[in-house]
Amino acid sequence: MQQTGTEPHAESAAHEADTLSVRGILWFVIFFVIANLAVLLIVWWMYVGFIHHDERSDVVTSALVAEHPKPPEPRLQPSLGHENTPAEDLATMRARENAEFVRREWMDRNTQRFAIPQDIVNKVSQLSAPSGGGR
Repeated sequence: MQQTGTEPHAESAAHEADTLSVRGILWFVIFFVIANLAVLLIVWWMYVGFIHHDERSDVVTSALVAEHPKPPEPRLQPSLGHENTPAEDLATMRARENAEFVRREWMDRNTQRFAIPQDIVNKVSQLSAPSGGGR
């Protein structure tokens, strides 16, 4: 029997070992943990530095700290000088609107039903009607 120069149990050039290097994995894990701790410490150090910088720059510039001007309108509810709740404000607004609707005769005071006066309906319908001649 002649041999062709290759052994039956020889490994091919594309073969990779079946075992993993435990030492390599352990070094990777150790390096990974140390790198993560270093990043966390740097971020924490920066955070603390920013907090201390903001605390140092937050100084009182006036002896009249107790006097705060009222914020501009619209003020959120409830706030300084506006102690009503949103429900109370809504009820006030609806009462004011209903009084205006009754004054303009758009709402019947007794039934609380809306009815637009016929002259306004006619004006609006004339404005929205197509201009021009027939068909």
